[in-house]
Amino acid sequence: TLQAIAELPNEAPSDDASTSAASQNASALFAQATSFGQKHMRYQITWSPHKRGVALTCSLDRKIQAHSILSLATKSGRPPAWMKPASTAIRTSFGGTLLTCIKGERTVKITSIPEKPSLVARSKQLEGDLSSQSIGDFCRLQQEQQRLAQNYSEARTWGFLRVLFETNARQALLEHLGFRADEDFSSVVKSTNGSVNGDASDGGVQELVNGVALTGISSPSKMPPKAKSGVERALVVGNFEAAVDICFQTGNLADGLMLASCGGGDLWAKTQQRYFEACSDRPFLSIVRAVMRNQLDDLIQERPHGAWQETLAILSTYSASEEFPKLCVSLGEKLEQSGDAGSAALCYMCSLSLDETVNYWKSNLLASRKDSEPVDLMALNQFVI
Repeated sequence: TLQAIAELPNEAPSDDASTSAASQNASALFAQATSFGQKHMRYQITWSPHKRGVALTCSLDRKIQAHSILSLATKSGRPPAWMKPASTAIRTSFGGTLLTCIKGERTVKITSIPEKPSLVARSKQLEGDLSSQSIGDFCRLQQEQQRLAQNYSEARTWGFLRVLFETNARQALLEHLGFRADEDFSSVVKSTNGSVNGDASDGGVQELVNGVALTGISSPSKMPPKAKSGVERALVVGNFEAAVDICFQTGNLADGLMLASCGGGDLWAKTQQRYFEACSDRPFLSIVRAVMRNQLDDLIQERPHGAWQETLAILSTYSASEEFPKLCVSLGEKLEQSGDAGSAALCYMCSLSLDETVNYWKSNLLASRKDSEPVDLMALNQFVI
């Protein structure tokens, strides 16, 4: 019997004259609504256009009831023929893929209908370019194209990407940043000595090159006789610390460092710190201190923002392979906090940190496009691949 699943509030009748019938024949009566005599007869039935197998009925006692036949079973155990799909079933999938099930056939057809044919064409072109040449050559070609188009920001990005695919990537990074390990510094030394000493003689220049005389440091020959005697007496009894102290007080820092190297690890470390403090006006010594003490992370925070390329070159030269990515991320975070997101993305790229790099590329694409233009997904896809 087809029972009501919902009805308007009213008193339930006491008599029940319901009947039911089920047949394997699709045209036979499937179910009969509950009837309670003449006044409870149904005079209008409407099937739901949204819920299959649900119907609304009206009776003479001013009731409206909802009935469902989905819970009823036939003798054959099969659903009625009218419940089967009358037409082809189509389902959509990701990327414009359509799945089609045709009535009467036992196969599923898969059809691809791309929403953006131009994007598909550019994707195929990208796949062809990558298959016909190395990734490094592809990056070099893109760099040159962006440079000709005067898009120097993207040209710089492609240049850094090309470096990452070199055989010796860290050495290539140094050269890309403008530093060469085999650079000839002799001309730099000569020009520097000339500017400091004016018309100094060749002997004076050679003296500076050999490190005998340094600016702000007295020559060993100028050490007072009493100080010389004190150093000798301290060395005779093995008191290296006292000898080093005399050298520093008289300005002979180089002699003090030499003696400290013979006095043990503690004295050597203490003398190094004292030397760095005495020569704080020499910025290059901060690099030496960070390298000797493995404090490159502190060096990143001390260096100015504008010298980030030189800082990145220092990290590439002196950091261990397992520490280099983390240090690049630290440098990138510092640049990003200072507002230089483009340079920060290049540091993230060197650390192979894809998430931070893609976030910058995505925000850059959104900022560069006009309001009416769609996002150029292919440009982002080229960088990521």
